[in-house]
Amino acid sequence: MTIQGPIVLVAHSYGGFVITNAAVGVPSVKALVYIDAFIPDEGDTLRVIRADRQEFMSERANATIERVGAGHLSLISRPEAVTNLIRTAVAATS
Repeated sequence: MTIQGPIVLVAHSYGGFVITNAAVGVPSVKALVYIDAFIPDEGDTLRVIRADRQEFMSERANATIERVGAGHLSLISRPEAVTNLIRTAVAATS
């Protein structure tokens, strides 16, 4: 089965590794949304990345950063902010 694009992939925490790798070579993936997630670069592994490096990863990826004043589980404590961020990414692919 093939999903018709455009596709927006969303991940939380270590799921950032999953969507980063899943998007490689898939032209219909138009946006990656990292919610309190790791944005790995080539060669990064789970053993060498600390949680306090998330902002560094975002800047390195030239990502749009949205601070919502929540802990690591912002998708639970601030679901409206997370939903709005995902909707913004989807709208940007249209």
